[in-house]
Amino acid sequence: MRTVFALAGVLSLVSFGPTVAATASAQPAPLSAEQRRVANDVADGRSGRSERSYVVSNEWAHRLFFPHIEGLGGAMVGVGADQAYTMAAVARSELPFAVDYDPVIAATHRLYGVLVPDAATPDALVASFEREAEAAAVARIEERLGADAAPVVRVYRRYRQRLLVYLRNVQRYRFGRTWLSDAELYAHVRALHAGGRVIARTADITGPPTLEAIGAASRALGVPVRVVYLSNVEMFVANRPQLVTNMRALNTDERAVLLRTAYSPRLRSAPRDHWHYVVQPFPDYLARLATGQYLYANTIVEDLIRTGRGGDGFSLLDSSVPMRSTP
Repeated sequence: MRTVFALAGVLSLVSFGPTVAATASAQPAPLSAEQRRVANDVADGRSGRSERSYVVSNEWAHRLFFPHIEGLGGAMVGVGADQAYTMAAVARSELPFAVDYDPVIAATHRLYGVLVPDAATPDALVASFEREAEAAAVARIEERLGADAAPVVRVYRRYRQRLLVYLRNVQRYRFGRTWLSDAELYAHVRALHAGGRVIARTADITGPPTLEAIGAASRALGVPVRVVYLSNVEMFVANRPQLVTNMRALNTDERAVLLRTAYSPRLRSAPRDHWHYVVQPFPDYLARLATGQYLYANTIVEDLIRTGRGGDGFSLLDSSVPMRSTP
């Protein structure tokens, strides 16, 4: 892992006016050349192939997170594909780090990184996945990414039709705001991509070096990590020592939160959804990890079940929920 040196006070993050007339909120300005160098110095980590690449999300109730992340700012670390954009926009995140074990997901973020800045509206973005737009979209990808274009073009061609149907659904979703249904949220995501602020990496959250490098980069840039979105990854990984090290290394502060989705027959799923949505203050998450009582990551959610604190599709897992005392 390359070292990211501290640049305290030098790399301030400024804002500029809105890029879409429908929004009055200031959007983050493009990163400077030096800021881009620091952010892009974050290295890829271990990768692998999933049986299925989740270029589309199967989570639809992220609105349950919104009251706990709105306006938090700072950096975001998230897995998965475009669903993280909705949360980054609601949180007004300045620097989203998109991390996933599947290299197809990193390529999907790079695909959005080409198409979103050119699309002034959600309609224009969705239209870029229409069959008749394919040749022009591929040409733009190849022009912008040069020698790095091939895997992104493959993802576009393989998943174009699937993404078209999915993005239409995201745009028309009636039960909460999404990055494609709300002009202000879309403007924020567009500014992030246009400004080089979405940093996509292929990495295993249980291994080196990516999350530690993200912590170092966010510290060097003076942007604390305020949102960590793990989706349902914890159902499939153990609390290995490196995962604990990674989470401690993130440059979080007392306002940081962890967002997760969980499934259990003993937890009620959110309406019109498969998952139970959990918000946990990040300091509480680190405190539970420090006890050594949670051998598997998903056992943290068991605290909700054991204490009868699981809510109606959503739970806040904070210090009021007693920790387990035996493994």
